Amino acid sequence: MTNFLKSQVNRLLDFRIPEIDEKYRPAFSFWVLLMAVFLPVTTLGTLPFGEYTGPGLGEPLNYQPFWNVIESHLYSQNLYTKVLSWIFIGYIPLLVLAHITIQYLGYSRFRHEDGTRYSLKQIAVFSGTNIVATGLLIGSIILGALLLTFFDIDGLGMSFWEALTFPTQMYYWTYQFVDSNVPTIVELPYPFPLMIIILAFSFLHYWFHRLSHEFRLPWLLLHRNHHITKHLMVATVNPVFQAFPLFVFIIIPYHIALGASTKLFSSDPMLLELLVFRLFAVSMSIFNHQEAFYDFAYKNKFIKFWSMLGSNGVYHHQHHDSDVHHKCNIGGQHSFAMIWDRVFGTFVEPPAKAAPCGLIGMPEIYPNPLRLTIAGYLQIFYELKNNKNWLTRFKIVFGSINYMPEKTYDYATIKREKVAEENTLNSMTFNNPSSYKPSNA
Repeated sequence: MTNFLKSQVNRLLDFRIPEIDEKYRPAFSFWVLLMAVFLPVTTLGTLPFGEYTGPGLGEPLNYQPFWNVIESHLYSQNLYTKVLSWIFIGYIPLLVLAHITIQYLGYSRFRHEDGTRYSLKQIAVFSGTNIVATGLLIGSIILGALLLTFFDIDGLGMSFWEALTFPTQMYYWTYQFVDSNVPTIVELPYPFPLMIIILAFSFLHYWFHRLSHEFRLPWLLLHRNHHITKHLMVATVNPVFQAFPLFVFIIIPYHIALGASTKLFSSDPMLLELLVFRLFAVSMSIFNHQEAFYDFAYKNKFIKFWSMLGSNGVYHHQHHDSDVHHKCNIGGQHSFAMIWDRVFGTFVEPPAKAAPCGLIGMPEIYPNPLRLTIAGYLQIFYELKNNKNWLTRFKIVFGSINYMPEKTYDYATIKREKVAEENTLNSMTFNNPSSYKPSNA
């Protein structure tokens, strides 16, 4: 029975999505259109999330906090906040429509140098990876809810629904912790608290992102899948940080640090100002992952300048350059004018022509969404199992992104790096190494 299960898991992980006939192009075009609508609309529900401090920290991912802030200012007697609110509301439909249009055109206008369109196989692989990662995340939440319900862990006495919403409750607890334990040392005059909030959040994001490019564990488990796409298009780029399963828990101390760093100087979170800043900052993010629009976004001086102010657009596209090892323009759209990249020496002007993207060396990616989703975990597990030296194991977990143990296996690519033939396993690490036979692919 055990061998049967192993063989089935191996078959599942060894499966490769084949080339897909062009007759299915209309169905894939419809899928890309759905994604083009879905992403900007859901972005509005997460716009305040991660930017809130003080009373706003820890709000659930929905649209209510978004509208609460607007409604509280829309009919304000203060002319400044009223005008800001109406500008914000008027700009939203324009931004959503622009994002939907450019996302879809980024797919329909894409052409390789030989004139061929975006590969349906690649759309299936990378969209499938997003779906699998989301499914595993939902599955892990449901499993956790069942465990909390039936085993009453720590005597919490939760119902299944309470346990299912446990991740959301963690954000509320984060807010309560910050609100109860972090004092406001000094109330700074406007707009200095807003500037500190933006600087603090962008600083934390910069270093969280940069460490994901400096150390192998966060790179393999959280961030690598965001960089595996060779030809950037929104529908085929994986999330910046893969949610399954660590990011759910890593984000809690991340938000505590954010809330603490800003509440020290202001008890007022200035939510409307943050929402307006966030909305304008993400305006050019539509060009972050759009190879088909790179020339347009680079040559248009207004768009390029706005992209620089928002730390996105062609500046973020350059971050995906496989030749510079992704260690440039790290700040992303959370910072202003690439400030932390300039301070820490990682700022690079984008070239006139789009750089080649993907992993270093542009290896061939294994066309299996499930395998790509868990490739980092499989690699770490394989390395810990097959390298017996404890110093080596320490470096496997805490080493730099450039460290490679003697015995390793890259599950995300077809071209394996530094894998000794006598130590190479089949697709799953628990197989007998002696049974491995090299693939002709």
